[in-house]
Amino acid sequence: MLVHESDPTKWSIEQPEHECPYEYVEWIKDSLHRAHSRTCKTLKTSAKRQRRGYGEPNRIVRFHRAKWVWRAYP
Repeated sequence: MLVHESDPTKWSIEQPEHECPYEYVEWIKDSLHRAHSRTCKTLKTSAKRQRRGYGEPNRIVRFHRAKWVWRAYP
């Protein structure tokens, strides 16, 4: 869990104290699993957005005469 002290710009991870090494290892495994799951979900969303933008075919756009248009200079 992320917590902050009095200064909100300083974030740290709350680390519970474990007397047993087994509990610590299980805590590490659980933390890594949650971080991995969250990262995979975020990357899947990002990939879907990029695929949607890249996969769209070019389309012809017709403009009316005397209409102002923006032109991109790549």
